[in-house]
Amino acid sequence: MIYIIIIIIIIITTTIIITTIIIIVVVVVIVVYFIGAAYTHITKVIELSRVHLFDIVTQYRAIFPDEDPISTLAASSSSRHRNKGAASLQGVLFYTWVNQKVCRFGFFFIL
Repeated sequence: MIYIIIIIIIIITTTIIITTIIIIVVVVVIVVYFIGAAYTHITKVIELSRVHLFDIVTQYRAIFPDEDPISTLAASSSSRHRNKGAASLQGVLFYTWVNQKVCRFGFFFIL
């Protein structure tokens, strides 16, 4: 009689251990899948944002080939007599817009 009780306890303990191991393996597989999926998603978002921003800058420079927005901004902010012309303003606006987009993108991934 005591041997049967010991065998039943061993079977129950083994079943609990095997069930626990299966649950742990399933949880680990799920966590690894979601971490991999999140990493892949973030990588794709970063790559697409970079490509689209590059396309926007390329199209802007194709429309306004004589301007370099960064040098226009540096020249207008470093000189005492600022040029209030449309070309200078467009360069400053473009630089500000690009800077704002990059900062928002970075802030989005910090959160």
